[in-house]
Amino acid sequence: IVQEFETSINVGGFTYTMRIDGIARYLNEFYVVEHKTCSQALPMYFKQFENDRQITGYLLGVQKEMPDMIVGGIIVNALKKPKILKTGYTQPEYDRAILLRTEYQINWWKQDTIKTFQEIEQCKATGKGWTHNTKECYSFNSPCPYLSLCKYGPMPALMGEYTIGEEVEKDDSQDSTTEPSTKG
Repeated sequence: IVQEFETSINVGGFTYTMRIDGIARYLNEFYVVEHKTCSQALPMYFKQFENDRQITGYLLGVQKEMPDMIVGGIIVNALKKPKILKTGYTQPEYDRAILLRTEYQINWWKQDTIKTFQEIEQCKATGKGWTHNTKECYSFNSPCPYLSLCKYGPMPALMGEYTIGEEVEKDDSQDSTTEPSTKG
């Protein structure tokens, strides 16, 4: 019933901003709609969303936007991309899962999100680096834009004119996989 929109919620005095794919009505309740593409088997793909932080935040965002409506959960639509074979392509696959959140999951999300915001503020205040999330270095089949910083630290060649703690926008014209020269 509602297409993609952006909203934000206050979590412990911090602003959590999100872009929600949509809202749908199903059995007299409203649901957050999230569209995904993937390359893995769909039944296993949906398991990762059982406790996913992103869509839990989306649920709270929709509840804020529609305070008088019952938000029943999250609908994840997933499209498995076709594979290229010597004989052609496999057929794309589509499936959907409806996910719910318990009160415990929502309260945990709020506390964990506040903790994350506080850690970001601590890093900004002290100039000390952020904890590396090494499981995400190549998510979405491309390198993290900060991979070189994690490998080599805040070297002038990588930092440019920016200071630690300053927010910067990614420059798509530079290849983030380019490594600095280690020669003299």
